[in-house]
Amino acid sequence: MIQGVLSLKNFYVFAVAITVAATAVVYGVNWWAALSTPFSLNYEAPMLWASVRLSLCQNIYPISALSAQPWTAILYPPLFMLLGALFVKALGVSYLGLRLVNMGSAILAAVMLFRLLRLYDCSKSVAFAATAFFLNFIVVATLSFEARPDLLAVALGAWMMEHFLCALKKKPANSLLLSDLKGVLALSVLSCLAKQQSIVFVLAIVCFLFSGGARATAAKFLAAWISIIAVIFAGIQLWSGGFLANLTLLTSVHPKSKVLADNFRALATDWFKVFLGLIIAPLGILAHKGVGGRDCLPLILLAISFALLLYTMAIPASNMNHLIPAMFGLSWWIALSLRYMPGWVMALVACVCAGNMWFLSEFGRLEPLLLPYARQSAAVLQKMDLKEKLVLTDDPFINFLTGSNPAMVDCATFLNLWKDTRPDMAELIGNIERRQYAAIMINSDDSEKGGGQIWWPPPVVQAIKKNYARKEELHCSGWFLDLYLPDGQPKVQADPLPLR
Repeated sequence: MIQGVLSLKNFYVFAVAITVAATAVVYGVNWWAALSTPFSLNYEAPMLWASVRLSLCQNIYPISALSAQPWTAILYPPLFMLLGALFVKALGVSYLGLRLVNMGSAILAAVMLFRLLRLYDCSKSVAFAATAFFLNFIVVATLSFEARPDLLAVALGAWMMEHFLCALKKKPANSLLLSDLKGVLALSVLSCLAKQQSIVFVLAIVCFLFSGGARATAAKFLAAWISIIAVIFAGIQLWSGGFLANLTLLTSVHPKSKVLADNFRALATDWFKVFLGLIIAPLGILAHKGVGGRDCLPLILLAISFALLLYTMAIPASNMNHLIPAMFGLSWWIALSLRYMPGWVMALVACVCAGNMWFLSEFGRLEPLLLPYARQSAAVLQKMDLKEKLVLTDDPFINFLTGSNPAMVDCATFLNLWKDTRPDMAELIGNIERRQYAAIMINSDDSEKGGGQIWWPPPVVQAIKKNYARKEELHCSGWFLDLYLPDGQPKVQADPLPLR
């Protein structure tokens, strides 16, 4: 009987080990494919543009660029782009540095989640299972190799939580002083300098301290954090002139329930994991006969994150990246629940993670096959005489590739803003009608379906088609691009691209 129990326990541990190993393999394959691809994989180019500007000590938040061409917007604080600028200085203009930052961030987030779970005295098997659960969310896996600031902010937030739990190990919450939380405070500032949404980690700690009887410490911690952030933001504002205007640019855009519903639908197979978490969490509470002390912390983080994302994920042009702090909190709470549940539940968590592997590995499997076509499209663009000319495109990496000047950086932000504030798009359409642009490259979905599919509204697409002629379909971006040139220009000579 004892031997049978031990064998069953070993099977559960083996299931977790296989899942962790498979996760590492999938991440490795995806990361290798990303590092081998010099082109945009998704909506990454604004971060590269900002990194290049910072490497040249140029302003990435000019106030004039929010209202006049060339339109540029950077909606995030500068930490991620500053790290990218260091790599641009060392390696030249490429995505390599930014992707390496996110790969390091994924590793840091995983290590910190594992460490904080061990601080709860979770077994290694449970800690590994919960860490794999977090890493197997599709959006987490995708952003681990794309140049976006989300994972850096979450990794720093996770490190902050780990520091906070170390402080709680030494003293109860009601005995903590602000001097005990210096490391936590420093990491809280850094995480919010990566992306604003990481304020959820700060609020979770403040709420926990307040509920734990350390109200004075909670107030002092929050006041210190606000003071430091205010001084840093004021300094950036004085230097740039438009920092705060960039950060608050989308506050006038009205949240839309359809956008929120579309973002939740995009969870796809991750819904199985979410449902599993929503089942395990209350069962863990019942098994533990309530929740108290440190166990409240992930629930507080989960509640605050979910409340915030209901607003931010309803803003047009948002996506699932806003869910990552909530996914972190859910993975954390699942681990705490697994302490009070039979081993087969841990094995079930591992199996659900394994169910996502095929989708997680899709990029690593397909990208090497698509890369030759991307290089062909890049060759087409490099044959064109676009150097120093104005080019309008979804993907500003095209501007780096051709040496052209961008007419717009972050089209998703501007086009969604203008739909609410200037729906006639008069200035942009006027520029198109005057043929100010040497070339226009927009995503094929909007181009072929008349607009309104991704970013470009129908009046803009109609103006493009009226004044420019479609010449090529390009594949050197994270999506198909249609190349338009002013009427009368010959078709660019290139080898056929039989991709679609």
